Amino acid sequence: MASMAERERCPVCGAGAVSALRSVPFEHPSVRRFVDAHYRGRVRARELAGRRHAIDRCDVCGLAFQRFVLTPPGLERLYDAAADAPAADVRTAFDDERALAALRPGARVLDVGAGDGAFCL
Repeated sequence: MASMAERERCPVCGAGAVSALRSVPFEHPSVRRFVDAHYRGRVRARELAGRRHAIDRCDVCGLAFQRFVLTPPGLERLYDAAADAPAADVRTAFDDERALAALRPGARVLDVGAGDGAFCL
């Protein structure tokens, strides 16, 4: 099973006051499609079974962040496998245009840890 840690505080300002924006099981079809496409089979469904993909927003600084994240050993395993995987341009339900369309005019986005940089515009 993927080793994950829970962030209960904002990773930028350290505030403990956070609000849930989205929380769905990794088994949800849209999340599963994204994980399958983005990680190209390197993350098996059973590794995420019973876990949730949760996005919280800091009530103090406004940062939106993923609540559950891979631990350093989990990241190492994932990105070691990614270094050997062929590049692919896969579009999913979470493509760039849909993400941008959901933003209010004038909104700012900080994409930290963009992986292969595919999300960067």
